[in-house]
Amino acid sequence: MGTLVLGSVLAAIFGAMLVFVVPRITGIEDFGYWRIFLLYGGYVGFFHLGFGEGALLCWAGKSLGLFRQELKPSLKFLVVLHSLLLIVGCLTAVALFPPRVRFIAIAVLVFAMLQNTAVLLQCALQAARQFRPVAVAAAAPSGLFLVFAALTALRAKPDYRVLVCCYLLAWLIVLGFLWSTVRPLGSVSNISAWTIGKRYVLIGWPITLANSAIGLVQSSDRFVLSSAVSIYHFAQYSLAASTMMVPLAIISAAARVFFPHLAARERKEHPEIYGQATRLIVVVWCVLLPYYFAVDVFVHRFLHAYVESLPVAQTLLLGVLFIAAIQILQSSLFNLYGKQKRFLIYSIIAVAFSLALAGTAVFLSGSLLLVAAMQVVSLGMFWLFNAWRLRSLTGESWRDFGLVILNFAWSAISLWLAFFWTSNIAFRTLLYWLLVTGPLALTCGEEMRAMGRVVAGVIHIVLPSSLFATNRGEG
Repeated sequence: MGTLVLGSVLAAIFGAMLVFVVPRITGIEDFGYWRIFLLYGGYVGFFHLGFGEGALLCWAGKSLGLFRQELKPSLKFLVVLHSLLLIVGCLTAVALFPPRVRFIAIAVLVFAMLQNTAVLLQCALQAARQFRPVAVAAAAPSGLFLVFAALTALRAKPDYRVLVCCYLLAWLIVLGFLWSTVRPLGSVSNISAWTIGKRYVLIGWPITLANSAIGLVQSSDRFVLSSAVSIYHFAQYSLAASTMMVPLAIISAAARVFFPHLAARERKEHPEIYGQATRLIVVVWCVLLPYYFAVDVFVHRFLHAYVESLPVAQTLLLGVLFIAAIQILQSSLFNLYGKQKRFLIYSIIAVAFSLALAGTAVFLSGSLLLVAAMQVVSLGMFWLFNAWRLRSLTGESWRDFGLVILNFAWSAISLWLAFFWTSNIAFRTLLYWLLVTGPLALTCGEEMRAMGRVVAGVIHIVLPSSLFATNRGEG
């Protein structure tokens, strides 16, 4: 399991590097089309109709030899399904789309076949508890893409087509690695591809639909903008939105720990654990908000063409609190208590609401900053609605919801005050922390101390032990 966590950490690091490396080596319009590819490519998991999730649920805990005979028909089902999608999609793209959008559409369909095949093989390894190749496959696509993109940038500035091809090549290599590890065609099978496909789709489609709905709530603003504004303005907004990845990756690392920990405890303890986890997320989010000051410095120094995206980035970073609470806490509780379908319905309603807000903001004002503000509002309302619906399980009251909103509002104000009172990044960070420490200590004091102990433990691990020994000797 440690290698799987390491793979996730490396994937998050490489993903964070992509946020700032790609706009540095390509033009604004090419970056915009690259981000459109990633936006729609992020939902290609929907094309396997839940097959991967259904297979993982059925294979979990078994050795690879016990379900190896199912791999060949599973792959046949996926390849036939994606081949049909590719043919129909290519014909539609050629008939309806202009050249650049046509290229993106076809590339997304090709990516769907590559990624979903790779994910199926990852599910087989994960079910068989072979985590090392899964960890490699989690980190390798972004890492390989960075290498390929950097090599192409040595010769000339890569356009979006080159970037997309580098990404597809990275995934092709990962697929080859997984294929050689699993060797899915090595056994004879008499199972029908249609039979196994229908079985796993019926099991997995609710999970895939729910996951897709949560993702759509988070990216509804970009879906609206991708079809409503110029590619220049979409590139600006997309860079701002991508800066959320770093704090989200840090906070979401808790997702691998929270659900098993919650499931292992008795239900009467769940309200207390949930409340502590909520306050801990608030503390971590508050502490990480000055990350925006570093983004501001980096963009002004290295990405000057994207300076106008900074106010949007500052606004969107506020929504990380609600995204983390929804993903880590609320979805876990809905799943644990068997309320997945109810959560799916709520998510679909939230998608419609957030799309409506983003669309209204675009067509009434055209302001990217207003679109970002409406996105934060929709995320906040979705969090509050879920919290209210879960109150019988969590024991939370309107007072608890109010404390979260109070910390959110004061942290946002403190970030704004610190940013405008001084231009030095160190002073900005110190001033912000001084402003938020009081309210945090009053509302989340125990969680602040717990976080302090974790940080101290990390420092003790990272710094050489000889340094502590020297200090003790000098004392």
